[in-house]
Amino acid sequence: MHQSSLENMDACCKLYAPRLPDFGIRPLSVLDIGGANVNGSYSDIFCGDEFEYTAADLTLGPGIDLVLDDPYRIPVDDGQFDLVISGQAFEHVEEFWRLFAEMVRVTNDR
Repeated sequence: MHQSSLENMDACCKLYAPRLPDFGIRPLSVLDIGGANVNGSYSDIFCGDEFEYTAADLTLGPGIDLVLDDPYRIPVDDGQFDLVISGQAFEHVEEFWRLFAEMVRVTNDR
């Protein structure tokens, strides 16, 4: 992972996470698509009592909590996560719009 990616996600988290409903009231559930720890991961950003971080990827590896059998299908219920991020996957997914639609499906609309 590039240092600039970590810095940009950290800035995004600090700016937008506090604006989400329930921030500071309960831990926000975060799903990171493509979240394998390869020279760093976003898990260090979404740590602490404010977040419940889940990393998903196509293969089991360092830091992975959820293995996807299909890059276009996240095996969880609709609206399960407060925040769904991806900083390391879209460049590897041929039909990125399908993955994006799936990310929207698993994000709650509170």
